[in-house]
Amino acid sequence: METKKRRTKKFYIRLGIPTVLVFLCVFCAVWNAIATNSEKTTYPPEGQMVNVFDTKIHVFSVGECSQGQPAIVLLSGLATPSPTADFYPLWSRLGDQYHVVVLERPGYGWSHSTKRERSANNIVEESREALQQAGFEPPYILVAHSYGGMEASLFAATYPDEVHGVVLLDCTPPEQLKNYSSSVPLLNRVLSAFRSVGFLRLIGTIAPQTLESQSLNQRNGFALVSEHYRKLDKVFVMQAYQNSMVQSEQRMRQANAQAVYDAGFPSHIPLSLIVAVQEGDEDHPQYQEYMDRQTAWAGQSAEGRVYTLIGGHYIHQYDPDGVFDIITSMAR
Repeated sequence: METKKRRTKKFYIRLGIPTVLVFLCVFCAVWNAIATNSEKTTYPPEGQMVNVFDTKIHVFSVGECSQGQPAIVLLSGLATPSPTADFYPLWSRLGDQYHVVVLERPGYGWSHSTKRERSANNIVEESREALQQAGFEPPYILVAHSYGGMEASLFAATYPDEVHGVVLLDCTPPEQLKNYSSSVPLLNRVLSAFRSVGFLRLIGTIAPQTLESQSLNQRNGFALVSEHYRKLDKVFVMQAYQNSMVQSEQRMRQANAQAVYDAGFPSHIPLSLIVAVQEGDEDHPQYQEYMDRQTAWAGQSAEGRVYTLIGGHYIHQYDPDGVFDIITSMAR
């Protein structure tokens, strides 16, 4: 009799766990769909949505274009959920004097996905077309963060007559990046799967600090970003964090870095490299080697310079005034 009761209890436990999991999955999926639709209504695109090949790209801009003055185009790094929110400390300052554009690659911010390969050549082609479709004529000053430096450098090499200058924000030189792993970390794949089924919203509700450590790590806690754009960043974490476009870019990192390395950088285009440093970095065994690579990269330009600013990898979140001064010195 006792054995039969134990068997019945085990049966209900085995039946109950899958039932709870199925219910949780359905609940999160429905919740995610409703919340996403609501967010799309509450936070419509703040810039232009332009048709580029098989997708729509979001082009955000502030400021007015002065005659003879190049537009400043901001290009984000890898896996930045909302480039428009991330670059707030820069465009909010630059917009008073310059025409500033934030270009969101397919899969980033409000931009849609594409079936085109995430090669550096394709990305450059899409960005150029998006700028033209949005009505921004060259020449441009390209300001790129991290992995976006590959795009900016290749853009300059491919269309040198359309680039006034390039400013790179803590970008790894292609010579070094082409040796990095192109595999997608397990955590990123898990977070992508969780986002797709709505578990990311559940985690964000139960333990918001977990997502904030992922999203705001090395971004100075978004201390210099307005409340509206803080919220916008969270919205796109829920909608697009580590999506297929981002992971495809990750898988092509080596090939893209090789393409940029092979193309080189035009000697007549001004190039400013900003390296983010923190106290004690100079004591690291690889520090001087890394700085030598940065100097060599800058040396491809007759007007190449290397600057160091104090802060984390998203240096525009730590010292936007310092970045502002370097960009505007090129714009004059």
